[in-house]
Amino acid sequence: MACWSFLFGLLIEWQNIKRIFLGHFKTNWFFIPSILLLIAVIIPSTTWGFWGGAGGEGYGIKPLSWILEPLQITETRIALGVLAGILLVRSLSSHKQ
Repeated sequence: MACWSFLFGLLIEWQNIKRIFLGHFKTNWFFIPSILLLIAVIIPSTTWGFWGGAGGEGYGIKPLSWILEPLQITETRIALGVLAGILLVRSLSSHKQ
């Protein structure tokens, strides 16, 4: 599901993808956040649950659980996947909008 949402984000920016393939590309600072979002979306939700305190030893509140627990929700992961796709294309496109 995460890969489909990422591909949908790429599809939204199809005009910029066309410009990139024609040779009009330039990287900017959006590239790093888009890769980090893509990594966050690709990691399985069960792993986020384990890191966020939903399983394993030491039940209770972990310091980063308020950041990691929303990544277990499917709708959040889909929205972040679309955002990662859009940001990745915009980070590689040299077209000013």
